[in-house]
Amino acid sequence: MKKWKRITAGVLCGGLFAACLGGFQGYAQEESEPAMGRYLETSLEVPVSEIKDIVRMEDGALRIAGNYEGEGGEVLFGLFDSQDGGESWEMAASLPQEYGQAYITAAVLDRQGGGAAVVMTEDENSEDGYAWEILNFEGDGQAQAFPMAEDKFITSLAVAEGGSLIALAANGQAMTLDRSTGETLLELPSSDRANALGTFQNQALLLTSSEIQGIDLDSGTPQPRDESLNEALYAQGSSYESMTSSTYPIVFAEEEDRLYYATEAGIFSHTAGGSVVEQIVDGTLCSLSSPAVGLIALEADGEVFYAAVLNGDGGCQILKYEFSPDTPAVPDTELTIYSLEDNSELRQAIVLYQSANPDVYINYQTGMTGEDGMTVSDALRTLNTDILAGNGPDLLLLDGMSVDTYREQGLLLDLSPVVDELSQSDGLLENIADTYRTEDGVWAVPARFAIPVLVGESELIGQVESVEDLKNLLLQTGGEKLVIGPIDVVGLAEALYPVCAGSWQKEDGTIDSEKLREFVNLVKDVYDVQMEAMVSVYGQEYMDEYQENLRQYVFSANMPMTWDGDFTYGMIGLQQGEIQLKIGQLTDYFDMSEVATINEQEGKFSYISLPGQESGVYIPVNTYGVVSTSQKQEEALDFVKFLLSAEVQSQSLYFPMPVNKTAFENLLTSYGWGENTNYSMASSDTQTGEYVELNYMWMTEEEAEEFTALAESLDTPAFMDQIVKNTVLENLILCLDGEMSEEETVNAVMQTINLYLAE
Repeated sequence: MKKWKRITAGVLCGGLFAACLGGFQGYAQEESEPAMGRYLETSLEVPVSEIKDIVRMEDGALRIAGNYEGEGGEVLFGLFDSQDGGESWEMAASLPQEYGQAYITAAVLDRQGGGAAVVMTEDENSEDGYAWEILNFEGDGQAQAFPMAEDKFITSLAVAEGGSLIALAANGQAMTLDRSTGETLLELPSSDRANALGTFQNQALLLTSSEIQGIDLDSGTPQPRDESLNEALYAQGSSYESMTSSTYPIVFAEEEDRLYYATEAGIFSHTAGGSVVEQIVDGTLCSLSSPAVGLIALEADGEVFYAAVLNGDGGCQILKYEFSPDTPAVPDTELTIYSLEDNSELRQAIVLYQSANPDVYINYQTGMTGEDGMTVSDALRTLNTDILAGNGPDLLLLDGMSVDTYREQGLLLDLSPVVDELSQSDGLLENIADTYRTEDGVWAVPARFAIPVLVGESELIGQVESVEDLKNLLLQTGGEKLVIGPIDVVGLAEALYPVCAGSWQKEDGTIDSEKLREFVNLVKDVYDVQMEAMVSVYGQEYMDEYQENLRQYVFSANMPMTWDGDFTYGMIGLQQGEIQLKIGQLTDYFDMSEVATINEQEGKFSYISLPGQESGVYIPVNTYGVVSTSQKQEEALDFVKFLLSAEVQSQSLYFPMPVNKTAFENLLTSYGWGENTNYSMASSDTQTGEYVELNYMWMTEEEAEEFTALAESLDTPAFMDQIVKNTVLENLILCLDGEMSEEETVNAVMQTINLYLAE
């Protein structure tokens, strides 16, 4: 007889690897025989564009509720059933059109196939033109709506096994509702604001910031706290406050005397009155841990589990988990990957790779969490010690690290077999892929890249061919509009760093003080002139507050400055005629779309590669290297090949530009040339109240060709050693604030960097 592996709550939250492997425990085996049995994931397609809930009905069929496209292209709301475990679906019912086309923020199903929803409908008699209602619907689609109380805006719903409808309001107040009238029956007490909602055995489960509380649905009285469940949920300080209106950090299901819940850590089970929490599915071995996956709902059917999720492309699917007795409980191979900071794209790729290779477990480690006070220097010192001791990772994400240093120390494996193979198959942008190629091999490879650019009125852009031209232009003030905006002024040093820092390096690896001095003088001169212009427009008090808030945000994020190259507000400023130029980075395809949008609207804007002390600069992003001392070089090389594949590199338009040429070209055609993308960004002026919306148009075919030509022409990688960068920018802040002279700044930087390089 199969038996769930039992894990006490304390051990579970301690994060022991053995405790995190879901599945069933077989009979006693010899130590040499691997334990077998693990849940495997299957992705199921659904006939809706957005799932709201999933339930296993009394007759055993699965039912989902969600939005789907009608025959005329309109968005409707319907119910769909599956008799074969989610492999195929048939429409069971559609809500009346006046509700089917309403905006539905939350919905829940009961075992009979009916349910309830929170809907926004048009209302000509209301002040803002719409009304919020509670909609009760039957399994055949019949529906009735009731006004929502103005002081209780409902954000989520749940139905208990007994049929009680529980609602959670935006203010954290939970209540039960009469499904026939929409009226509040009971307000459920809570020790604190409730962030999430579930049900179990005629109880409402309310998750606050510090505990889970059970409230009896008949009497409304709090029940004794389930200590083992509470410890499992909160021992590591987890938060269950939802950051979106369509997904949740935790979702619940129940079956007889068992409560199930799913988080990014996996799927867990807890028996009523029991003292243990059992992990059934390990999130690190499936899609649940992917940053691109958002939980919508969970359902259990014996030993099979269904998680309705939102994926990274904005679509939805059902992840089905079934036990595989022939799959090792622990993957045969463990591959360790290290990066300085957490990388969401890498996490998504890990999930995809593990799904395709269930015999591999990828142990992803980060040097800095942002919460432990660890600096870049501390993290790298620890990493290097581990590598030299033979305990290092198999693969490095080298962003922020010195590739040359690791190469010179013989710690990187030649990647040319992988790079050359992909060049022959998918094709690679060779100018980017060969960033770290020498006559002896390829020692690291960027999976993606960004391009520093200057955007503005074509007449001005045409005047800029060198860093001297740029400086002269930025030293100009006066006229009806500013040259650049506040973000670029305060972040000027970081904006120009990528196109300058590489020129400071001498052949022996040391820093050229004269080149560094030129950079400091450039930033200081432009900053002083442009800041004076900012003050004349916005006032000294505003700029002081703006700069202080920006710096506080930056330092709290362990970054010296917070200029991020984002175009959005710069594009709106150009469109409104507030500024003449925007310094930025083409980081993803929507950045290019923003440039195309304002040019389509105004017809007078263009962009060029940002000139600096170097020209033709690009920024290598997600740069990978295999550690030469790794015992799993073959597996590490296979994963690098996967990371560079069109499958991974085509994941999202929001990631930096891919080095894989097939992916690069495919993503360029994500929308029709010059088509409206249905993506927009808005901004409002806090002083005037003016509201501006930018509706993005996709680039034209001509613009796409120009962009491709630029990408393929770039020949200078930015020097992005994080320690050098932080040192320069931290000292420059003091210089810009008048606390150090330019010469003192150069001397301080030279002293610190020379000590670092001598280590």
